[in-house]
Amino acid sequence: MRKTLLQCSVITILLLVFCACERSERRVNKVETTVAIDTTASLKTPEPAIVEQKALKIKLYIENSGSMFGYVNGRTQLKDMLQNLLVDLNYEYNEDNIEIYFVNTKIHNNPIKTGIISFAGKLSPNSIKIGQTGSSDLNDIFRQLTSEIEENSVSILVSDFIYSIKKGNTVNLLGEQQALTRNVFLTADKEGKKLTTNVYQYVSDYDGKYYDFNDDGKLFKGLRPYYLAVIGEQGNIKQFTDQIGPKFPNYKGYSNEYLLTAEDFKVEDFTVLSSTYNVGRIKPIRGSEVNGQVRQIEVENSGRGDVTFQMAIAVDLSSLAVTNNYITNIENYELENDDYTLFEIGQIEDGNIVFSNGEKQPISKTDLNHMAFNATHAFIFQSTNPNSGNLSFRLKNNIPQWVKESSLLDDTDLTINTNKQNKTFGLDYLINGISEAYLQATKKVSYFDIHITIEKPKSSSFLGTVFGILFLLLLIALIIIIILKRKNRK
Repeated sequence: MRKTLLQCSVITILLLVFCACERSERRVNKVETTVAIDTTASLKTPEPAIVEQKALKIKLYIENSGSMFGYVNGRTQLKDMLQNLLVDLNYEYNEDNIEIYFVNTKIHNNPIKTGIISFAGKLSPNSIKIGQTGSSDLNDIFRQLTSEIEENSVSILVSDFIYSIKKGNTVNLLGEQQALTRNVFLTADKEGKKLTTNVYQYVSDYDGKYYDFNDDGKLFKGLRPYYLAVIGEQGNIKQFTDQIGPKFPNYKGYSNEYLLTAEDFKVEDFTVLSSTYNVGRIKPIRGSEVNGQVRQIEVENSGRGDVTFQMAIAVDLSSLAVTNNYITNIENYELENDDYTLFEIGQIEDGNIVFSNGEKQPISKTDLNHMAFNATHAFIFQSTNPNSGNLSFRLKNNIPQWVKESSLLDDTDLTINTNKQNKTFGLDYLINGISEAYLQATKKVSYFDIHITIEKPKSSSFLGTVFGILFLLLLIALIIIIILKRKNRK
């Protein structure tokens, strides 16, 4: 009997020691999980103080070289755009704070005697013949504009954005112009001007002489692209964009836009949707939430078939001043882990993920509880590797595809070649010159970076549970055997 009790005591002690070790191991794992929290993501920047808005001064510059005459010949879309722009500017800033100039080799005061609202209707090839209109140096125009930027001003340039080059090797000459463009904006940065440049592309009726890169003028009547460059200090452009920016896509002839800025956009709010549109079982890691947002997850089970893992991430991109077309273009993203692919990008509307094909995916109530912020987009990632590891992705600061598609190197046959009439000579060189200046000044290659920590369940914890159950069953079996033996002896 004593021997039997001794055996039971030993087994019980072993079981208690094992369970204690198991609980200790879990505590260690919990501590390790807490230490693994991405503190850079968990420190939420306080809400910025409300900045008092300035009384902005608007400077409108109209390039008036001979190649611009065709845009103001008759009732054109450019004049329609300009009139609506001036109406909005007048409403927001008042006529006393709006200055209009013509620019070529020099900046010229506006000689057209009329009010702001009726100004566009007075434009014609004759009325804009001011100064040396034979040709213009686009880089010199940018130099003049950036030198005239004031602390409270925003400059708007209306131009066809065509480089004037001499005869010779076109590519080499355009490369020189690109370098000069970069120098203009780097010089402004060196002078302490932290500029933002918004480029808007429009199309308009054109009736006049088109001058190719050989300066050979040929009559052309049809649609031609032209551009608005909005330039100013970062704070001023942000205020201007908030007040007037939403109007630009509504002006007749609007096509595209591109933002170039030294501003550092902060994407602070994002969360994993652990119960929405997923493949595999996803579990948030306790204690790792950031303001209620899931940033670290544990993948307990993977799916079957070609896709073993799929995850949705909701992000607030409302502060990102780039077009939605740019945001939703998968080619603009870079992933650090090649095991993942960015499968889809949808917009979040009324508790649903809405994809480009019109499909809607409801967001689960569980996930909505982690979305106490204005989530604008959802990113869907997939993997065929069940052990893919952490996920990091970024939105690259690329030049939009429309710039390349709108550019050409040979415009000598533009007036008779319909495939070239919607393009601009040397446009990609010009935009690259500006973009390179911003990249050199800021060293910023992406708009935002997001990191998600992904872990697998701790195998030791699972095995410990199994062994614990086996020990418990063994103990119960031994107790039953002892009871049965005692009964038999009686």
